[in-house]
Amino acid sequence: MLYRSNRQNRSRGFTLFEMLVVVGIMVIVTGVVLANFPGFRNKSNLDLVAQEVAVAIRQAQTYGIATREKGGVFKSYGVYLDKATANADGFILFANTNDANEKYDSGDALIERFRFSGGVKLKDNCRGISSGGECSTFGGNPTSAAKLNILFQRPDPEAIFRDNSGNHFSTEPSSIDIIITDGKPTPSTRAIRVHRSGHIYVAPQ
Repeated sequence: MLYRSNRQNRSRGFTLFEMLVVVGIMVIVTGVVLANFPGFRNKSNLDLVAQEVAVAIRQAQTYGIATREKGGVFKSYGVYLDKATANADGFILFANTNDANEKYDSGDALIERFRFSGGVKLKDNCRGISSGGECSTFGGNPTSAAKLNILFQRPDPEAIFRDNSGNHFSTEPSSIDIIITDGKPTPSTRAIRVHRSGHIYVAPQ
């Protein structure tokens, strides 16, 4: 009985081969996770920035609808985006004090200047729906806008789109896509879609 009990106890341990197999599997899994971590982090940051842009535009919409008329009232609130190199790392939330132009300029009240994190840049402003991170054809006209103003005016929740000069687009789009990119050699993109109806969301790419 003593001999049998000792033999059973000795058979419960791991062999050296089993230990090597387990360690090898752990090394492979860890290597795969670490290799994919930078890409996962970049995409997560891009998703976060896209959501922040959408929230800021909704904030402008809320301000534009809720503002009460009281001495020196702002006509509308909006966001201004400029894809020029010097301005492509963020955008501006502003209150429009010039009733005539409906665009951001030096006379308007700066509410907040947003900066993208993690090297994210503004890639393009598209009239209409983008595809694969690029502006699609819209009405036979160029779809890219170097500068874009999106405004909301009390009491209407609908969005007002203005071009570089604060004018209506030659062909009025029913929606605008704001495309951001992580700027990597193989870039990932996200599109924040703003419908004229006031619907704002991050669109699948």
